[in-house]
Amino acid sequence: MGEPTNPNVLGEMIKIGRRGSLTGKLIILGLQGHVAYPSRANNPSTIIVNILKKLKEIQFDKGTRDFQPTNLEVTRININNTADNVIPATAEATFNIRFNNKYSSSSLKKNLTKFLKK
Repeated sequence: MGEPTNPNVLGEMIKIGRRGSLTGKLIILGLQGHVAYPSRANNPSTIIVNILKKLKEIQFDKGTRDFQPTNLEVTRININNTADNVIPATAEATFNIRFNNKYSSSSLKKNLTKFLKK
């Protein structure tokens, strides 16, 4: 994957500053169990999918004069489970937020922590 700043021709864009980047890792601990007895387990994959959906729905801002809107992209989901009939014990996801000058890493971390505590 090439550098996206110049998507068509080298030198086609001039940028004013740079957007920030924040990578987050979400780990959900569940309770492993057999799919025949779901009441004896706690499926972390269901939980992580719901949380990721809500994270993707966040509209951080509408952008600024010089920068596009802040956006979050899920870059990896890992449910390390090789059995098709076993509810996994853990689920992990990684996401990246590209943010404009309305945010800093610390302000985004604060907002995300508040959101995830809900």
